[in-house]
Amino acid sequence: MSDFDAAYFEENYADYSAQNPPGKLGHYHAAIRRRVEADRALSVLDVGCGLGVWADHLARAEPGWAVSASDVDAGVIASNQARFPTVDFSVARAGEDAPQSRFDVLTAMDVLEHVPNIENQFSQLCSWLVPGGLFAFVVPVYDGPLGPIVHLLDKDPTHIHKWSRKRWLELAEGQLVDVEWHGLFRIMPPVGRYIHFPSSRLRQAAPAVFVSGRTRSSADQQGHVT
Repeated sequence: MSDFDAAYFEENYADYSAQNPPGKLGHYHAAIRRRVEADRALSVLDVGCGLGVWADHLARAEPGWAVSASDVDAGVIASNQARFPTVDFSVARAGEDAPQSRFDVLTAMDVLEHVPNIENQFSQLCSWLVPGGLFAFVVPVYDGPLGPIVHLLDKDPTHIHKWSRKRWLELAEGQLVDVEWHGLFRIMPPVGRYIHFPSSRLRQAAPAVFVSGRTRSSADQQGHVT
């Protein structure tokens, strides 16, 4: 049994479907689609896929893409595969169990804050991408005017890295080029629908951030001085 089995999701994300509405997943898709080539099929890996809804959304939205997804618990992965047969699910730990091939796009949505030794593992994840491949991730951030509220509301004991947005951006910019980011506001009220909206203007105040960047292409590597 892993730390991220079905019981983990029931305890920490009891309303998982409500917290992942189509509008939220559609925003992830649009933010990625804007940064990739529109005229060819892509290979995508979603690491730390949880209950699989984001990977399934992407596979349905982009039927020509090859969408794979991984997480650490075999039971969760088996359940995901039965529910979402168009996605290729596998058991793997983020940044450790390297896939046999590299991908055009890698996503990690609310995952990296859980990963031990994240500096090394982030580098490993980047190595799973083709040159010029896109890495997109979402993390909660604990600085800014809403930082104290994020700390107060965060009850997930597996959140190891309670970092500022600056520290996440420094991590990304150390491995990736052409880094872009914006803020995400996410609220699950006691009554009513889950609220999710992105903002570039208010990104310094948002309680979460969406970050994307590319691995260095062959041309980048030739011009990069270490």
